[in-house]
Amino acid sequence: MQAIRNGTHPIDAEVHDRSALHWVIPGFMLVLRQWSALLPAAVVNGLVAWLFYAFTTSDMMPKSQFGQIALQTVFSLISAGITGWAYMALVRQEGAPYGLADLPPTAEVMQQLMILLLAWVAIVAVLSYALEALLPKLFEITGVMHLIAFLFTHMGMWALAFVMWLFSPLYFLMSATFILSQVLCIRTAAPTWQSLSEAATRVWRQSGRLFFASYLMMGALLLVLFGGVELFAESALEVTLWLARAGTALFVVMGVLAVLISIPFWFVIERAYAPELGVESDLDSAPNAINAPSTASPLISVAELQEQLRQVYAEQGAEAYVEQLKQALTRARLPKETIQIITSIGDPNLQLRVLREFAGAWCLSHRHTEGAAAIELGLSLDAKFLMDQPDLINKIARSLVQQEKVPLAVKILVSFLKNQRQHPEHMNLGILLVRVLALHANNREAAIKVLETLTTLYPNATELPALRKLLQL
Repeated sequence: MQAIRNGTHPIDAEVHDRSALHWVIPGFMLVLRQWSALLPAAVVNGLVAWLFYAFTTSDMMPKSQFGQIALQTVFSLISAGITGWAYMALVRQEGAPYGLADLPPTAEVMQQLMILLLAWVAIVAVLSYALEALLPKLFEITGVMHLIAFLFTHMGMWALAFVMWLFSPLYFLMSATFILSQVLCIRTAAPTWQSLSEAATRVWRQSGRLFFASYLMMGALLLVLFGGVELFAESALEVTLWLARAGTALFVVMGVLAVLISIPFWFVIERAYAPELGVESDLDSAPNAINAPSTASPLISVAELQEQLRQVYAEQGAEAYVEQLKQALTRARLPKETIQIITSIGDPNLQLRVLREFAGAWCLSHRHTEGAAAIELGLSLDAKFLMDQPDLINKIARSLVQQEKVPLAVKILVSFLKNQRQHPEHMNLGILLVRVLALHANNREAAIKVLETLTTLYPNATELPALRKLLQL
């Protein structure tokens, strides 16, 4: 399939509003597809890892704690520069065919990236200090000591795995925030505080995408690691000696693999949390109104976006406002943002005009959560919203049921039945409503009432008695 430079990537549809479990396959496919573009940076990272290993195992290693921290910070900054270089190479190779290779000047990116990493070093230092101060106090609590003793008595080394597994969501959320802040920095060269706050906001307010997935993925990883240790316990000494002999070579390999495997997942995380990044100005076609990101800055707040829209409305009129609103909607990633943007101007007619274009299509796409919010807003503004499109109503209602948004499915079907009694599809959508009420809403009484009404309106319809018998109403 030929790529279209329209500001969207195929991965967008695979990861939008979906848990981290759905990011794994696109990530590994990207590894296989772009390993050659990452190889130069990966090799350099391997050499830096070897250099770090050589420093830490030689007389050149500083003796003071401050010197050791300084050395680690220097190598971290070098590693950050390499990963930034690798990500920019990946973006140019993978994003260019889709019009997603826009990047700030390299020097500007690297400068902001260094500052960002220093900020993360400070954050980690503060957290480490707090944890170091907290742990001794926890161990002084009798109940905590009894719990630790119980776990190690009954679980052995698996107690450590259990504790690591228990806190896996925190690790995954912090890692995603760390990665996304760097991605935002690379893509926009935004100041450190903006990259940090935007990354934290996007990741933590959608924590459900990582919460349960982290338990599954960390559980599988720990099972393999600790299970392997237990399985090959008799060969532990030989393995330890082999690792010691591998020494430098092992660090080089780990440095190379760290770039080859992790950087493609950075791109997946970008598309999951900030798909508006990197859109080029010379696209072959306009971004798709349903799935595409906006070229607007990802760091602008919804309030600022609303103010911009109001200004466009005041200065350029309704038509320019509607077009600007359509572009702005591609930036919204949560239902609340979507509704705030649509209602930035209090004109119901303009809101309905945009909702008619987006709501149904969103409901049937990977943006179904926003679609449901748009449907609710549309119905609140006009009871006949979308009622002239029965085929679309049918698809939307079925989609809403699959998404477990049964009350909204019932609401849109009831609205259709009340407002379109002369429509040829009236009975068929009435049958669908009966099924939804009986099978999904667990409201047999309402299902019976709707079925009786349909029987009165369509006394000769053979489908209705069959439906009553099938559902035992």
